[in-house]
Amino acid sequence: MIDSITGIIKEFDRETLIIAAESIHWSLKTPSSTIAPLNEKSCFYIHLHWHAENGPSLFGFNSKLERTIFNLIISCSGIGPKIALALLSELSTERLIKIIQQKDHTALSKVNGIGNKKAEQITLQLKHKIDTLIKTESIEIKKESKDWHNLQQVLASLGYKNQEIQKALSFINSNKDMKDKTFDRLLQSSLSFLAKKR
Repeated sequence: MIDSITGIIKEFDRETLIIAAESIHWSLKTPSSTIAPLNEKSCFYIHLHWHAENGPSLFGFNSKLERTIFNLIISCSGIGPKIALALLSELSTERLIKIIQQKDHTALSKVNGIGNKKAEQITLQLKHKIDTLIKTESIEIKKESKDWHNLQQVLASLGYKNQEIQKALSFINSNKDMKDKTFDRLLQSSLSFLAKKR
C-alpha cells in the first residue's frame, strides 16, 4: 500500500498533477485548492481508489487530515471521489469540518454538484464520525479570526474564485512567518501569491 509520495512537481493542471519520484512519474488527482509549486519537492499523502470499469486511480493530499476527510466523505452511501474532491476544492478542510459539525446544509449545498438532499445526507452520515475523529485524534480546529473572514470577502470582491482564495489561505496558513500579521499584510501576501499563479 502506498502511504505517501515525495518528489518534484512536473505538471499541475487543476485537479491533476504529475510528480516525479526517483525514476517514476506518478499522476495524482488532487483538490484544485492544492498548493503544488512546479519544480519543487513536495510530499502528498496517497489514497488508492479502485473503479470497477476504469481500474485504479491515485489521489494525493497535502495533509493526512485532508486524506482522512476525503475517505470519510467517500464512505457515505452514493458519494464518490468526484464529489469528495469538489468539497475539498471549494472548502478548506477546517471549514468543511465546521460545516458538518454545525449541520449547515445550506453552506454545503452551494458546492458544485451538491444539492440540498446530498448536503443533508453527508452531514447526517458524517456528523458523528467527524466528532469522533476530532476527539480521538485530538485535532484542534482553529477559530477563524475576523481578519481571516474579511480577507476571504475582499478577495472574492476582487473577482477571485473560491478555489483561488482557498489556495491563498492555505499558503498563508502554512507560512509560519505570516502568523499574527495585520490584515493589510495578509491581504498583500495573498494578492502577491495569487498574482504568481495567474
